Amino acid sequence: MAMESVKNVFGSFYTTSPVSPVSEPSIKPVPASAEDFRKELKSFQKLDRHSEPPPRAKLYYYILSSAKIKRPFESAVILLVGGSGVGKLSTINHLLDTGKGDPVAMTSATESETKRTTEYILTIDEPNLEVCDLQMGVIDTPGFNDTAGVNQDACNFVSIKRFFQTHPSLSEQWTYPNLVFLVVSANDKRIKGPNSNLSKCLRGIKLLEVVDTICPNLVVILTSCCSVGHKNVNKWEEKMEEKKEVISNIVYEVLGVLAPVVLIENDNDDEHELEKDGDFTLLPNGEKQPKNLYNACLELLERNKDRFGLMVFNSSFTRAKKGRPASGHETEAKDSRVEALSDEEEEFSNAFSEASKGEECANRSGKGRQVTNTAITWAW
Repeated sequence: MAMESVKNVFGSFYTTSPVSPVSEPSIKPVPASAEDFRKELKSFQKLDRHSEPPPRAKLYYYILSSAKIKRPFESAVILLVGGSGVGKLSTINHLLDTGKGDPVAMTSATESETKRTTEYILTIDEPNLEVCDLQMGVIDTPGFNDTAGVNQDACNFVSIKRFFQTHPSLSEQWTYPNLVFLVVSANDKRIKGPNSNLSKCLRGIKLLEVVDTICPNLVVILTSCCSVGHKNVNKWEEKMEEKKEVISNIVYEVLGVLAPVVLIENDNDDEHELEKDGDFTLLPNGEKQPKNLYNACLELLERNKDRFGLMVFNSSFTRAKKGRPASGHETEAKDSRVEALSDEEEEFSNAFSEASKGEECANRSGKGRQVTNTAITWAW
């Protein structure tokens, strides 16, 4: 980041005369308390305006720029949403390979049966900014289109809402996830129409209020893209472009945002005969995966000026992780076959059951939540 950009944020934190050299740089975490946060922030008042900003000053610049657009400032967050069995965890494991053979989260045949919203925490250091123990939280959610029906879908989505309301740090910040991954299978032949699984899922996402319509944080991932015949590359590419366009239009109709749609094939066995290029595999059209997904995320984070989220995401992609991913916060959905639905769950169920009711509920709930910018309060 250019020095002038940092100075424009910190302003009077820079002096116009030289100062004594600061102590030897040390790598330490982001301050855990508001008092320590303000104390270190104010320490930059002693810096010479004509000198290169120290790494920690850049770190605070990143934090404040992300807080300004209502993003988390204690960690970065990726939320995974999508249908049952579409490969949400396989996708995140593909993208954020830990480098030691440890997946972000274990996948199994029962993955699509989960009723829990679970956080997996990656921890990394970023020596270039003299910060350690940065965290990337990956939030896996129950799959949509549950075999138990729309009432269970409603319970699952409300459990996602409860996750954010009860999270130790996110509940206090009232921010949007840095990235929301909507995972859709290329094998889904029912993506068109207001009562398709995709449209219903999008109405649920709107009720959750996790997608920022001002600085969009949504990326759509089209998985199992090579399970569609790809021997004729031109025809395959035409099919994929058509699906991408249909999905983009539906996303815009329901959520009012433009979102990139990225092709991913998580099943890299010999059946698909995908060529390798270093650490990546090549899709039939020559795209490198998962670099294509990484680049889409990078472009979105840069466009939003979500600099803290960008830094943590980039470090999670490129740097070695500190140990195995840890389990974080978790909530469990009720069983709709055993317990009666709450009013809130009824609202979600109605949104899934009928397009007209769904849009009405979504519009009523989506008037805009009140977000308190805690990081700015911390700073000033």
